[in-house]
Amino acid sequence: MTRAPQRPHAVARLRWAPWLAVGSVCVGAFMGQLDASIASLALPAISRNFGSPLAVVQWVALAYLLTLIALVAPVGRWSDTYGRKLLYLYGFGVFTLGSAACGVAPTLGLLIAARVFQAVGAAMLQANSVALIRTSVHPSRLRLAFGIQGTAQAVGLALGPTVGGLLLQLGSWRWLFAINIPAGALGLIAGWLLLPRTRHRRPTTPFDLPGLALFVPGITAGTWALSALTSHPWPGTAALAVSIGLLAWFFHRSGVNRHPLLDLEVLRRPLFVLPLAAGPLAYATFFGVLFALPLFLRTTTPLSIAAIGLVLTCLPAGLALTAPLAGVLAAATSRGSSPEPDCSSAS
Repeated sequence: MTRAPQRPHAVARLRWAPWLAVGSVCVGAFMGQLDASIASLALPAISRNFGSPLAVVQWVALAYLLTLIALVAPVGRWSDTYGRKLLYLYGFGVFTLGSAACGVAPTLGLLIAARVFQAVGAAMLQANSVALIRTSVHPSRLRLAFGIQGTAQAVGLALGPTVGGLLLQLGSWRWLFAINIPAGALGLIAGWLLLPRTRHRRPTTPFDLPGLALFVPGITAGTWALSALTSHPWPGTAALAVSIGLLAWFFHRSGVNRHPLLDLEVLRRPLFVLPLAAGPLAYATFFGVLFALPLFLRTTTPLSIAAIGLVLTCLPAGLALTAPLAGVLAAATSRGSSPEPDCSSAS
């Protein structure tokens, strides 16, 4: 329970063992993105089922994202200390149990609570996926491996609306969460058998609980402010100010603390900072479309929910087609350049 299992020697000796490990990580990447995109279609159905306004039901999605954001950094720290494979396997178990709880939740409050629990498992998966690939694949093949992982994420995003639309057309919104159960079991078995154990761990250091106490409310207030500014401008503005203040305090404290929750040293590395800065813009655009377009098409067009799911598939399908090409081009342009910085501990 406290020690990651060793993969079978027969697997470790295989020539393709590194790529089998990448494939195992891709299962988690696929699941996380599938669940992120599939839930956007379910919100209107959940609203009708529980008789709650959409402004309340949207917390089924927001609670998941907030928990994920809040826990990725601390889970990454714990994984460096206790073992990435161990936390990754626990992530599959928690995510699968949370999905089952979402599928049987009798009230909206319990559904939101189950989504929080599900996001705890998703944080364990996402905080370790890049680091596990880095420890499994030779540095010369890292960009290709990351491109494959990006493809798995994009395929999960692409299939989310399609699968979600079909399931909603044929049955209940609860099926959208139940579909994660067999995928989670597959990922748990694959990770157990195919992933290598962490060879080098960080020594145990004091955990930055005050930093976490600043980071989580800061992120929560900022997310609520963005969703409330249009309908409640003054409370939204106040929440935004609180968020900016808490996050500023968090970053200041991280810069002077010996054991910060977030090591600001990695922010001085351009190869890490530039993708990190572009990521929020890309995801805000992408998930904004996934959240708003189903509601718009549902109210303004005669399209069925299954057809709407197919329309939403176009954007992530484009990502799935270009991600491997981007990985190959990045690998080609990096030949002869300096090695990549080791940012695994910040993943």
